[in-house]
Amino acid sequence: MPACPAEGAPGYRPRSASNALKEIVQDALEDLLQFWDERFANEHGPLHPRVKKLFEAFTRCGDLS
Repeated sequence: MPACPAEGAPGYRPRSASNALKEIVQDALEDLLQFWDERFANEHGPLHPRVKKLFEAFTRCGDLS
């Protein structure tokens, strides 16, 4: 994945470090990870480690695109 363009580069537009979706994920992620096996694994299988990494990266990211 390419790095973010340098500030001032054509087309660069800084994004907010937070928004409603990011706040929901941040608020619920710990519970999701803690209770996945108990609540969802029977129907959906184990939570893939890549999904956990993606959620964690999303909560740290300022560029939500």
